[in-house]
Amino acid sequence: MSARTKRHALCYLWRSTSKQEMGIHGQLEWALQTACKHEVNLEASPDDIGEMLQRGLKSYRGIRLDDGISGSRLDRPGFVSLRRAALQNSNISHILIHKSDRFARPEQAVQAMAMETELLHAGLTIVFSNRISEPRERGIHYFERDILLLHEYSQNGEFLTQLAERVLAAQIRLAKGGYWTGGTAPYGFVRVLCDAAGNEIMVLDEKTTIRREGCHVRIRADEQNPERIQTWLRILEWYGVDGWGVQRIANRLNELRIPSPNAGRTREIDGVRRPNSDKWCKKTVKRLIGNQAIIGMAVFGVRSG
Repeated sequence: MSARTKRHALCYLWRSTSKQEMGIHGQLEWALQTACKHEVNLEASPDDIGEMLQRGLKSYRGIRLDDGISGSRLDRPGFVSLRRAALQNSNISHILIHKSDRFARPEQAVQAMAMETELLHAGLTIVFSNRISEPRERGIHYFERDILLLHEYSQNGEFLTQLAERVLAAQIRLAKGGYWTGGTAPYGFVRVLCDAAGNEIMVLDEKTTIRREGCHVRIRADEQNPERIQTWLRILEWYGVDGWGVQRIANRLNELRIPSPNAGRTREIDGVRRPNSDKWCKKTVKRLIGNQAIIGMAVFGVRSG
């Protein structure tokens, strides 16, 4: 198919949970400058990112966004929306993505390669900061370009393996030192920032992240809410000594009107932030019974289900 007439562009922004990735604001700034350079209209502004994050949006105006989702997943909501809109809307002529590893870091390089060439065969131009993928005509072989694409996406996939190895090595080192290896503090505990000598500097709020040279994070019992540890110990006694089942324990906690660990928090469901229930369920009780933080054991490398 011949190249589409220059009209509108979509930009795709993505970052993983790693704070070392280029920020999505920086990606959008690059995309806006690139749209001007290629003389296409990108309906987006820096304020749109804040709007999207606040409302949990994956698609807004000319932006498609995925935040905190692994690049190995090819079903990322924003990524899926990008491809669908680009293929269905003939007024879109350009896709702007800062680097190809924003497009995908697949386990199988041919998957990302096939997705990119599908867009090219539809007449789209994909602009990266380091290269431009021009539209393709069906029936013509692009052997050299395909080899380069295969090599590039293979490198993107290998980056995930290398990154995972570095992260696990760091987590092992921190766990051996008695430090917290990431995530929300368990029920009844708080995260505290400690210096190299192990002295406590400050208690960290639930969503606070901080980097300070020579410092690490530990967890300790929450002195402001000691009843939570008491509740946890009561659960263990009911389960281990009295032989209660987890459903019976959950029912009893609800009868006592003790708020669940997630009470007051929110979670994202279908892109919308919703409040968690303050009721206990058997899964929550079971997780606390099996949580090793109560005996001072750090656990890492476990995927959430």
